[in-house]
Amino acid sequence: MGQFLILPCQRPARHRLRIAACCALIAGVVSITTSAATQSAALPSTSFGAADGPVVLTVFSDFACEPCAHLAVVLQGVVEARPNSVRVVFRHLPAEGGRGRDAHLASLAAAEQGRFFEFYNLAFANQDRLTREDTLAMASQLGLDLERFAQSLGDPAWANVLAGDRAEADANGVSETPMVLMNGVALSGPLTLETLLRRIDGRDHD
Repeated sequence: MGQFLILPCQRPARHRLRIAACCALIAGVVSITTSAATQSAALPSTSFGAADGPVVLTVFSDFACEPCAHLAVVLQGVVEARPNSVRVVFRHLPAEGGRGRDAHLASLAAAEQGRFFEFYNLAFANQDRLTREDTLAMASQLGLDLERFAQSLGDPAWANVLAGDRAEADANGVSETPMVLMNGVALSGPLTLETLLRRIDGRDHD
């Protein structure tokens, strides 16, 4: 099996937004409450950016969703542009019966070894290769402890994390991916680097 591609800084936006997702994005800013208890402090972190940043972007996402892959590039740019003020928190929302579930479970096994962000990049850059065998190849490419990784894939704690994230999404009316909340408030409209930075800086009404 060949090498997996690392997610580039810029990627063509060749995505197809589902109608329901489009409606969710243009419907306006909706206040949504997030549960702080979704992930236990004992579980590995699936966030990146400023650990104590005042701006928290909570992202409900699916590794098999093309718009989510495009948004991942945008969010990477946001963190690079505001390294001291923005933290991105990833929430797992694979489609029911979809092909992304194995990759979500594997990302948590990678997070256990401190490599969530690297695995996240690989998964989004290789959306046509998300089987369990593919995730093992990704782990090998990242230099993870493969025996530990393979054993961790079956850890019921990871399935519980996915179930908790889905319960949080259901409780807040989130049914489509991607969905971004900024400090608990859902964002509408185009989620581009420019628009996100304007919102973060409080310049969205300029």
